Amino acid sequence: MDNSKQITHGGYALPTDTEAEMALLGSILLSGTFSHEMLDEIGEKLKAEYFSDPNHQKIYEVIVYLWSNHLPIDTIHLLNIFEKKYPIDRKYVDQDFLTGLLAKSSLLVSPVETVVLIREKFILRSIIGLGEEMKLLGFNPSKAPNEILELSQKKLFELSLGNVDKNFVKIGDILHTSYERMLDPDEQSLKGVMTGFTDLDQMLGGFKNSDMVIIACRPSMGKTAFSLDVAKKVALRGQGVAYFSLEMGTDQLCERLIASTSRVDFHRVRNGNLSADEKNIEYEKIATAVSILSDMPIWIDDTSGSSILEIRSKARRLKQRHNIGMIIIDYLQLMSGGNDRAYIGNRVQEVADISRNLKILAKELNVPIVALSQLSRKVESRDDKRPVLSDLRESGSIEQDADVVMFIHREDYYNTQLPEDKRGRAELIVAKNRNGETGKVEVAWIRHLASFDNLYQAHNSNRIEK
Repeated sequence: MDNSKQITHGGYALPTDTEAEMALLGSILLSGTFSHEMLDEIGEKLKAEYFSDPNHQKIYEVIVYLWSNHLPIDTIHLLNIFEKKYPIDRKYVDQDFLTGLLAKSSLLVSPVETVVLIREKFILRSIIGLGEEMKLLGFNPSKAPNEILELSQKKLFELSLGNVDKNFVKIGDILHTSYERMLDPDEQSLKGVMTGFTDLDQMLGGFKNSDMVIIACRPSMGKTAFSLDVAKKVALRGQGVAYFSLEMGTDQLCERLIASTSRVDFHRVRNGNLSADEKNIEYEKIATAVSILSDMPIWIDDTSGSSILEIRSKARRLKQRHNIGMIIIDYLQLMSGGNDRAYIGNRVQEVADISRNLKILAKELNVPIVALSQLSRKVESRDDKRPVLSDLRESGSIEQDADVVMFIHREDYYNTQLPEDKRGRAELIVAKNRNGETGKVEVAWIRHLASFDNLYQAHNSNRIEK
């Protein structure tokens, strides 16, 4: 459709199609009793802000009001409501104005196709507006470049997902759907991302979408090993995982994944303590593990010292391109806030901002974010070494923002005199669970593989996970 009126910006005509807007509005007003059916079809896809003409925006708002209140959608009712809602603009929108809309209704090809066209023009105008906003911010010396870059990527991401303006939802409009989902035992949306650790999944119901999960322990307890085991078990079920490693490089992580998947002790292989037959067997296991891992949807980023801004940007891209189902960060205290000038001498505030932004990102991408964390040294000074919430470093903000806080504790790390049947075990202590129970579960710790497993599976240390 040709534009009947152009809106300019900086000497250029902005992308608009006022004739398409007029044709759609005119057709709705001419449809009589069928106008409600038309809006049932397009109402959720069309927002007032998509229209380029302010008067068209207000007219559509009034149409939606009539539709929502089951009132006739015609020029008489529209003008009556318009005068109450927009008395100042009533002089511009009169019977002649509406007659002009009705005259364009014959140009309507399809309501749905026209909505798509109007929305596409809106997106293009939004991109132009965003570019102008970013240009002005670029001249603002008080804004750090990373902040400007992150903000622009965030807004573009929202545009691409169609989440530019997410409105409030009245609870009565969604209760029925929620009720039906709850009665359906196969409904996946109620289930979290299963970790593959059976007892933990039974307690938590998996890691829920939009949750921030903190897994913390003292050094050498196995937080990286556990997170890799979770990533592998999640990926084995076809769900994508983004793994941000701020401490270890990809080579080290891959070695650990190969060892835990193949069940091969790399120390024995490297030391040459194997016969020729044993070598053949172990190498075959490694080759099989590599083949399995190669097909897994795991993406690793080992950029050290990553800021929350960088991680947010990369996570959004992965979500867009590969629809990842989980994000793991190893570990929280190695991240930076992205603006060194703002946090000089105030690490607690920096960690608080990182923690809060991770929770916001989890909600934005609708995936669980698992952030590994260190514990303070005061754990070592107690007789009972089991961690508690106050042991979290910079605990106030982390504990507050997290939906789930878990600790890893291995008693045999501290007590070498434990009976044989108590060794090789680890406790997963759920100290906080915003949406369920707390408690602890036991898992197996396989020392020579630096890997965790379910207790009932750990006895077969030679099996290859598939």
